[in-house]
Amino acid sequence: MANIDLERNESSSILPWIIGLAVAALVIWGIAEAFEEDDAAIADAEMYETEYDNETEYSDVDTEPREQSPTSSVALASITESPDAWIGRTLPDDIYSVASVPTDRGFWIEEGDAQLMAIIIDEPVEAPIDINEGAMLRITDGTLRAPSYLAQLPGRPATDETLTMARDQEVFLVVDERNVSIARTAAR
Repeated sequence: MANIDLERNESSSILPWIIGLAVAALVIWGIAEAFEEDDAAIADAEMYETEYDNETEYSDVDTEPREQSPTSSVALASITESPDAWIGRTLPDDIYSVASVPTDRGFWIEEGDAQLMAIIIDEPVEAPIDINEGAMLRITDGTLRAPSYLAQLPGRPATDETLTMARDQEVFLVVDERNVSIARTAAR
């Protein structure tokens, strides 16, 4: 039999180990990123419940002060204090409290002592929204208008009562019914 002299090469490289560890680290990082939630988006969107006088009250989790801009949350008071500056602008998307519902298309939203009239654009929708005093509404894409806009009000003609109330305002909100949803129903 032939005698073959095999010699073990002791100079094996650690390069495959380094590459393997780097690949493992990348896989772990990728899995962690896939399951990680964006905390900033959650803070803006998440709502939490607190018990208050046997009613459920919803509050935004986001407590960081925000710089006021056309797209940031603003107090209704700033709109009612300088209505001319807001005509034609979009009401910031937020949740608003319904103060009263005096007409079929007109209602009042409030925040503290400030109230703003809102008019629903009444076009046929699959399921009309039932707005009641004390409800909390999520309003998106509503535009602040001056009384001169009433002649251009889209949808079914508004009642004389709604038009009279709107004419008495320096600014009011016009919003499509599709952009109003109930965040909390009124306590009964």
